[in-house]
Amino acid sequence: MKRTINRFLPGALLVILTIALVITAGQRNISFSDIKLFVDGEEVEVHTDADTVKDVLHDNSVILNAHDKVNYDLDQEIIDGMNIEVSRAVEVTVVEGDRHSLVKTHDKTVADVLDKLNTTISDQDLVEPARETAIEADMVITIKKVTVRDQSVTKALAFTSETIEDDQLPYGQVKPVRPGQDGMIETVIRETLIDGEVFSHEIVDQQVVQRPVSEVFAYGTYVEPVIVSRAETEAAAPAAPASPVVPAPTAPAAPAETAPEETGTAEPAPVVEEPQGIVMYMTATAYNDVGITFSGIPSGPGKVAVDPNVIPLGTRLLIESVDGWPSYGEAVAADTGGAVIGNIIDLWYADYQTCINFGRRTVKVTILP
Repeated sequence: MKRTINRFLPGALLVILTIALVITAGQRNISFSDIKLFVDGEEVEVHTDADTVKDVLHDNSVILNAHDKVNYDLDQEIIDGMNIEVSRAVEVTVVEGDRHSLVKTHDKTVADVLDKLNTTISDQDLVEPARETAIEADMVITIKKVTVRDQSVTKALAFTSETIEDDQLPYGQVKPVRPGQDGMIETVIRETLIDGEVFSHEIVDQQVVQRPVSEVFAYGTYVEPVIVSRAETEAAAPAAPASPVVPAPTAPAAPAETAPEETGTAEPAPVVEEPQGIVMYMTATAYNDVGITFSGIPSGPGKVAVDPNVIPLGTRLLIESVDGWPSYGEAVAADTGGAVIGNIIDLWYADYQTCINFGRRTVKVTILP
């Protein structure tokens, strides 16, 4: 009897185990969930009985690379209605000077990528494309370092010339009174550099360290008086006695408003003293050069070139036409020139064609007080 029971025991156990498995399977409740799976923005609706996020990705053939990102932990249990988002890493190139870096990222914007770089980027640095630009695959991000520096430059400040009248010095003679001395001016220049190269510069401060001392010349105004006899006065003006005319020693007896014949040579200017000032008839030319005159002021309207031996620099003049050309008006003797010698005066005009049309002509020049 005992031998019979032992013979049938293994079979009985197998039957009992099978029955238990059937009962357990019948009692198991298999559930499905409806979720949404987003891969690089593409949506897929999934009906799944998977237990974890990892299982869902596996069942849908989604393979994660090293830099990819999932918005849930891979062991997170599946919940009905959940959204699983997979962000693929893209490659971008970051260029900074001579350095090129290949970066794999799932960041949304250029600014997000820069925040994770092992480099210092200031707000004034230039970034292309702009920091708010959305990241795209194979994008090239360029960083240009911007620096600002101040430099101090000291230069000579040119002295100017002044002329004073000397009634003890014969007319037309020039005598140096005081030599000129250059000053010093310090300028602070702010330079903006991009990747070490100067991009722009501006003057932010300027101070005169040492003021220049102007040179001074004395200009002779003394003219020896000439006594005119009554007979000469009556012959010159029989209707009424004329006021005495005090000419320079070399002055020809020319009418006040009549220009002498132009010779084209640099002869001394004829001089006549009139109530409004000393009058000379000079040969005039025209120019339109732009720049700084010999006296240190910019060229422009009313600035004329003279021979300083004839008319000292800084002298105020009245220039009038004697042939119908419009009178030049008041001017300042401010410049010199290689061809401006003796009885020559060079008038500044803004228009080149006006200079051509002006040519070479005689003008009346009055030295104003």
